[in-house]
Amino acid sequence: MIRHQVPNPGTDLASNPMETFLAALAEKVNQLDGEVPRVLSVTLSAADTSLHTTTDPTETVNATVVTQGGASTALTWTSSAPAVATVSSAGLVTAVAVGTAVIRATSVFSPTVFGEITFTVTA
Repeated sequence: MIRHQVPNPGTDLASNPMETFLAALAEKVNQLDGEVPRVLSVTLSAADTSLHTTTDPTETVNATVVTQGGASTALTWTSSAPAVATVSSAGLVTAVAVGTAVIRATSVFSPTVFGEITFTVTA
């Protein structure tokens, strides 16, 4: 935990509006006590990662998003190979053609945090 310096009582903050703002901000940060909003992890799972273009063309990917401090759990879904398998905004993967596709769910709040799962599509 990082503590931020708050000016001593009696300091004339009125003469410097930026110091007043920074003091109020430091006090608020100290009140949060380490609960800075952030996404800690995104984990993906599916009942089956093998899709068939004709008999079983769809599968829902389940996402578990671990956050702290009230960070958003919203995700953006993408496919590494949309010509092989597409993915909806709800995590529904649909087979398009034979091949392999990596499905990624990326945190909207923290775009460097993501989860991936690989699907294999057969005819």
